Amino acid sequence: MQKLLMIHNKYKVKGGEDTNFDDEVDLLKSKYYLKQLMFENSEKLNFFDFVAFFTFNNKNSNKKLLNVLNEFKPDLIYIHNTWFKGNIGIFKLLKKHDINVAIKIHNFRYNCGKYFLLKNHLRNDSFCTACSIEKRKFRIFNKYFDDSYLKSIFLIMYSKKYFKVLNENPIRILAINKFHKKKLIEYGISEKKIQLLHNPFLQSSSINSYNVDSNYIVYAGRITQSKGVEELLKTWIESDISGLVLKVIGTGDQLEYLSKKYSSSKVEYLGELDNQQTINIISKSKAIVTATKMLEGQPRIFSEALLNEIPIIFPSFGGMDEYFPVDYKLKFEQFNYESLKHTFKILENSRELEKISRELSDYVNKEFNDDFFYKSFQKLFNS
Repeated sequence: MQKLLMIHNKYKVKGGEDTNFDDEVDLLKSKYYLKQLMFENSEKLNFFDFVAFFTFNNKNSNKKLLNVLNEFKPDLIYIHNTWFKGNIGIFKLLKKHDINVAIKIHNFRYNCGKYFLLKNHLRNDSFCTACSIEKRKFRIFNKYFDDSYLKSIFLIMYSKKYFKVLNENPIRILAINKFHKKKLIEYGISEKKIQLLHNPFLQSSSINSYNVDSNYIVYAGRITQSKGVEELLKTWIESDISGLVLKVIGTGDQLEYLSKKYSSSKVEYLGELDNQQTINIISKSKAIVTATKMLEGQPRIFSEALLNEIPIIFPSFGGMDEYFPVDYKLKFEQFNYESLKHTFKILENSRELEKISRELSDYVNKEFNDDFFYKSFQKLFNS
C-alpha cells in the first residue's frame, strides 16, 4: 500500500469542509497507509504566526511538515485548507521533495481575496455570489472581513500569493464539479492542472426509511440575505400549502428581523443547533429546502439529507444540478419564486415524493458511491 499524507488547516469554528475532510480520511484509510497533519486556527497566535502574515511562510508549520516528511516518507500528499496556520510556505517546502501533490478547492472564495478594490471584485454586480460581499456607497476597499481591515489586507496578500502558487507549482488542483472547474479556468488556472473529485456522499444504508407523512420541511444554514432566507420565508407563507411547517435551523444577522416579520404558524424558528440535533430533525422531515443566492460547491446538508433519503428542494444554479438526475422535479428556477411556489405544490403529492426519494437515492448511490470516489482518487495520481 502507498503512503498518503493528508494535510488540513481546521477552521476556527468547525464547518462543512472540516467534516468532509474527516469523511475522506475514513474512506481512504482502508486503501492507503494514511497519516494526517493538522493545523488549528483556534490555537493562540504566536510570533511565527504574525511573521507568516507578511512572509507567507510559517516556520512552525514548516517544521511540523518537515518532520512528518522525514519520518513518514509519503508517496502522495493530499491538501485541503491552508489558511492561515498551514500557510503557503508548505508548498515551497513540498516542491523540494519529489512527491505527488494534490489540493482540493472547496469553494469559490479563492478568487474573492485577489483584489484590493471592491469594484474589481464585484465587476459591476451588486453582490458577490461566491462570498456574499455587497456593493456599498462610498466603499472602495475590498473589505472581505467586515470586522477588520487588517485581516482583510492579510487575506488579500495571501490570496494573491496563493493563486500564483496554484498556477505555477506542480500541483494537481481538484475541483468538486464541472461548473467549479469551469470557474477555475475562467479565473486563470490552466485547464491541464485541474481534475475532478467530488466530495464523498454519505451512502444510505436504508436504516432510516423516508417518512413521507412527516408534517414539516427543513431549512438549515446561515440566516443571511445571501442565503435567500427572506425570499424562502415569504414564498412559503404565501403558498397555499397546509398542514406543513417550515423548520428554520441556524443563526445569522437576519434571524431576529425575519423571525418578527415572518411570524407564522407555518414557520418554526429553532435557532442554532448542534450537528447531531440538526441531522435528527432532517432525518424525520418530508424535505429540505434552500433558496440560496450563492454559488454553492457541494453543500454538506445535501449529504445529510441523502443519507436519510430525504428529497431536496434547491435552485438550479452553479454546479448543484450535477448531483441530481437530469429530470429531477424538485429544483426551481433561480430567483424565480413563483417557480419555487410551484415546486412546493409537489409536497402535497405523497406518491410523487416517495418516487423522488427512491430515484434520488438510487442515483447518488450509483453515480457517487464510495467505489467511484476511490477510483477517481487513484486516477488522480496515476495520470
